[in-house]
Amino acid sequence: LATPATVLESQVQAMVDGVVPADAAQLEKARVAAAGLSSLIGQLSELTQAEAAPLQRSPEPVDLVVLAREIVDASEGLLREHGVTAAIEARGAVTATVDRGQMARALRNIVGNAIAHSPRGGTVSIGLEAGPPISIRVSDQGAGIDEADLPFIFERFYRADRSRGRVPGSGIGLTVARELVTANGGTVEVESTGPTGTTFRIGLSGA
Repeated sequence: LATPATVLESQVQAMVDGVVPADAAQLEKARVAAAGLSSLIGQLSELTQAEAAPLQRSPEPVDLVVLAREIVDASEGLLREHGVTAAIEARGAVTATVDRGQMARALRNIVGNAIAHSPRGGTVSIGLEAGPPISIRVSDQGAGIDEADLPFIFERFYRADRSRGRVPGSGIGLTVARELVTANGGTVEVESTGPTGTTFRIGLSGA
């Protein structure tokens, strides 16, 4: 929070002091800094809610294939922006007793992460298996995660810039996903990674 707040304060103070003109260009810079601060506050709120997920969960039987399709449909704009396609692979229904909203947020974060790290023309694959245990695999076609970064990628605010490039975000999306999956009795891990892509695996118990 301190970094965007300091940037915003310094920009406004420079305009007040007459160091820079209070014109449209400078006001736009201040607006962008304020928007960044607002976004970070929103993400911190999401993290707080995720940490409270065990107390808030309302489990019900959820068809995860249907849920995955809804996530892909909702990500249409992001997919188009990055020039990436998405494919879902499943045989029949895959049902788990979970909190639908929490699982949707977790899967949305992991899919969004895969989209952001896929090259233009690439494909994000979502594979579902009934198990037991139930498995949801989200694979991208990016450059992979550096071995030194792997132990930390689920830690809050950690950003693996060295291998996967700087992608906008505060580094809490995967943390939130882990908290939500764990709250529903599941696990999430990096199953494989390399120069042709990374696969995250969510493991859940059955219905």
